[in-house]
Amino acid sequence: MKLLYANEHFSCYNYNVGDNSLITLLSLKKNETTDICTESNCIIFVINGELTFSYGAYVNVYAKTMNAIVHPANLNCKISANNETNLLIMQLNVNMSFCDHFSFEMLMQESLGKGHSGVKSLNIHIMEANKSVEHYLLGLVNCLADGLKCTYLLEMKIKEALFLFRAYYSKDELRAFFSPILNNDLMFSLKVHSFYNINKFITVNQLANLMNYSLSGFEKKFRKVFAMSAYQWIQNKMAQSIYHDINCGTKTFSELAYEYNFSSPAHFNTFCKRKFNASPGSIRKINSQKSGATGK
Repeated sequence: MKLLYANEHFSCYNYNVGDNSLITLLSLKKNETTDICTESNCIIFVINGELTFSYGAYVNVYAKTMNAIVHPANLNCKISANNETNLLIMQLNVNMSFCDHFSFEMLMQESLGKGHSGVKSLNIHIMEANKSVEHYLLGLVNCLADGLKCTYLLEMKIKEALFLFRAYYSKDELRAFFSPILNNDLMFSLKVHSFYNINKFITVNQLANLMNYSLSGFEKKFRKVFAMSAYQWIQNKMAQSIYHDINCGTKTFSELAYEYNFSSPAHFNTFCKRKFNASPGSIRKINSQKSGATGK
């Protein structure tokens, strides 16, 4: 439909544009690849098409029309389109909630009460849109295509999406779907991720100072939120980034060793064997074979 008073919308301070938009549409051609990295946690909806995505420990995961995945903040995600594919990327702020009576923290507490660790699942959960969510997504796509990108509208549409999840999916499904970003304190988590993203070689002491904590207080808070020490978390984040670069990048292993401040390629090789039980060459070879099998 034609947008009335378009110039008034486009010139408004609250009009979302570029990388700062709360909700964006992304179109990919067949065999096209792209990298997505947002400062906020986000949900990626496949409006139509088929793709494979990789981030962290997840490699070449398949998703199709009306599937959705959760993508954590400040983590690079590589997407490869198997055919013409349209995506909707919805950013989630730290104050997000399913409704006034059910928050992400409450979902997390129920998860802990049932004996879940509260950390990311080893297997990513892909949500399939039901009819209500599908109709919502198609209506939202039409609004965006018409040029309706007002901050107020987009904030309401994000709240509507979360409310629909709350209304039509079980708490077990929500826990599984949002597991990559569920923890005891989303604000604390987001700040940690943000500071880490600025300096991937940050030390625990430096991170504690940036967060305005004493070292002991920071370690205690960190263990409560992430269920591991800050040192373990930093090591795991570096391992995830390395694993992604081995699988999805084109840099040589010597270049990666230099980039990640290893003293030598041999030290880099030892690190990979300890973390992944395989050499960098073996990892790249195995997953390139998997990629070929998916038709990429």
